[in-house]
Amino acid sequence: MASATVTSGGITDVPANSVEIENLARFAVDDYNKKQNAVLEFVRVISAKKQDVSGVLYYITLEAKDGETKNVYETKVWVREWLNSKEVLEFKLVSTDTKGGGVSDVPSDTAHIENLARFAVDQYNKNQVFFYSCSFCRFQCVENNPSVPLNRIDKVKHYIRTKIHNTIILRS
Repeated sequence: MASATVTSGGITDVPANSVEIENLARFAVDDYNKKQNAVLEFVRVISAKKQDVSGVLYYITLEAKDGETKNVYETKVWVREWLNSKEVLEFKLVSTDTKGGGVSDVPSDTAHIENLARFAVDQYNKNQVFFYSCSFCRFQCVENNPSVPLNRIDKVKHYIRTKIHNTIILRS
């Protein structure tokens, strides 16, 4: 069985599923909630590392819920056992889940996107009166210039841009 040599100050991986790491992650979330008057709910530990310093500095990546949105956070917890001390040195948001809103890129060749495109085309075919002049859109409207043939994809893009434009104008 091989053993790893760890020098003082070196950062090493630790099992993310250990009870000690989970307790430290929960401690960090609780500390954040108290300091920020927040209500994050611990979900799980994603990864963890430790560094031997004057005590042990733990680098923990964790998942926590903020309402219905799951986010990823990184925290540093400094443990000095001889002083019976734990201190959160850093707690920061790394990435967010877009379930609650937001915009993110998605591959256009997925089945879900293809289904949405089919739905948009079907809606267009049912209601062809959606196209009208829009200075915001770079596509020419079918009703205003029937001599310009647009393929269905261009028509769907125009429809979506027109709807977005009108939504922005109505909210302003």
